Amino acid sequence: MSGANIVTAWRRGEDVFLAEPGRAEKRIGAGNDAAVATGGDRTYVAWTKGAAIECWNGSKIEVLAKTGAFPSLVSLPHGGVLAAWEEDGGIQIRYLP
Repeated sequence: MSGANIVTAWRRGEDVFLAEPGRAEKRIGAGNDAAVATGGDRTYVAWTKGAAIECWNGSKIEVLAKTGAFPSLVSLPHGGVLAAWEEDGGIQIRYLP
């Protein structure tokens, strides 16, 4: 949720897409296992691409981990987002402002 709007991310074929109310769906990148969260005025999408975890922050894609799986995102009360994923048998986390 972003305010009263529902934001969604999903995989179609080998691509990850984002949909926001009033906007055309947007292809974010290639990958699987998409997760989405909003933080402040930004929408974040994380996914697996091969062995890596990538994240789009509304303007660019960055690699969160070179190896990892099962990305998850959660919105924080002050506006940021917390990313978590499995890596080398443990859980990694990273704050996304």
